[in-house]
Amino acid sequence: MHEDIRLQGSTDIQVSTSAAIDATIRHSELVDNRNWLQVSVGAQGRHSAELWLGDSLVEEIDIFGVPSSMIAGVELIDGDATNPDELAGEWLLVGQAVAEDKQPIYGVDFEWALPDRGFTEPGDVFIYEHDPEQEFRKITARAYGVESQISVRVAAGEPASSNDTSLTCSVTGGPSPWALGLLLLGLRRRRRA
Repeated sequence: MHEDIRLQGSTDIQVSTSAAIDATIRHSELVDNRNWLQVSVGAQGRHSAELWLGDSLVEEIDIFGVPSSMIAGVELIDGDATNPDELAGEWLLVGQAVAEDKQPIYGVDFEWALPDRGFTEPGDVFIYEHDPEQEFRKITARAYGVESQISVRVAAGEPASSNDTSLTCSVTGGPSPWALGLLLLGLRRRRRA
């Protein structure tokens, strides 16, 4: 949605950026057709990108490039089951780096570990098999010397990255969630256009 106009189909979106931003328009046909913007910031400070549909400016995005030293904490977001059918099966644990003021820092992949297993592939999500019969086990997410742990009933799991996909992107009314977003220097994070 843009104001009161529902944007549908696969209209070509163009992006114009400042020199420090590498931006690529991607197209996905998963579930429905969508265009999304993948960005990488190469310098500290405030940068901008403009999204255009033909001759119409749809959105101007302000992005702050920040060094890894800005990471003050890691939040682990685990979904709670809302019905019995969700109690079994694969669950998703999301790692989110935050600054001192709790503002999210995007584009961070984490090292993940269970008490008896480390993983070589980094990612910002951990997909695990929830098993209510298992004892609680701690999952650790670590990035740039900062870590967090959460205890879950996990049978098995693997890290994955949403930084190169548009699977979790959505924008619904109000200010864009990525306006004035902090993006770790040199790393990529998805953004929906």
